[in-house]
Amino acid sequence: MKTIMTKILNMFTGNVENHVERTEIKSQSLQKIENYISYFGCVFFLEEDQKYELKDCVFENCSFRTDVTLQNVKGCHFVNCNFSNMLSVELDVSKTTVFPKEVLQLSSLTHLSLFSFDIEQLPVEIFRLPVLTHLELSGSYIEELPIEFSQLSSLTHLDLSNSSVTKLPREILQLPSLTHLDLSTTGIFELPREIEQLSSLTHLNLAYTQIAELPREIEQLSSLTHLNLSHTLITELPRELFQLSSLKYLKMRCTPITKLPEEIGNLTLLSNWI
Repeated sequence: MKTIMTKILNMFTGNVENHVERTEIKSQSLQKIENYISYFGCVFFLEEDQKYELKDCVFENCSFRTDVTLQNVKGCHFVNCNFSNMLSVELDVSKTTVFPKEVLQLSSLTHLSLFSFDIEQLPVEIFRLPVLTHLELSGSYIEELPIEFSQLSSLTHLDLSNSSVTKLPREILQLPSLTHLDLSTTGIFELPREIEQLSSLTHLNLAYTQIAELPREIEQLSSLTHLNLSHTLITELPRELFQLSSLKYLKMRCTPITKLPEEIGNLTLLSNWI
């Protein structure tokens, strides 16, 4: 006999009696997930190098003890579940104009990748994911970020490469934990002076942008270790750049830069520059 919770979820998802019935599995230790099943009180030890495409599953009071990567969560519901480690969702949504609402119920989500996202705006619920640390929006049509974006206080990695962004959204400057920022292959043509607010930034990728100069305030990025300026319009590097004592990798391939100032010798940790 189906539990009350299963009946409620079936009503919510439109699974009436003549649709596919879910099998129930209760209180088991499992190493795999199968579709069209309702799991109750199960403990999962999944293969960490495997990506799971789920469809029409229910997880209630379940515990996931390893890293979990999901590529599809269509028709799935997670009720009072615990994820001990990384929870990643990777979606290729190039053929949809509707954001999959199932993702928004995953309050333990740490990594979210939306490839070729054919939507100009993100649902505000994304910015309420409390432990989201990695957000990939590569290839998206997003031009601006909403004010709510600054609520992602745990975000450390942001990938906007190949997106429709043409200027650095001010909301990004309000992310105190951000360490990795990828703006490569976008229409961005300048960095604001307020870039100095990203004091935790270690990796900055500006390759294939229209940027022609760097602001002097870049010297305030004292944690920066990787800087990619390849295929930009930069003709010379500001002397302030050579105050970045933590810089280890500096890429300048295919730029108008013809010579480097003597101050480059100040970068004692620099081991790779091309």
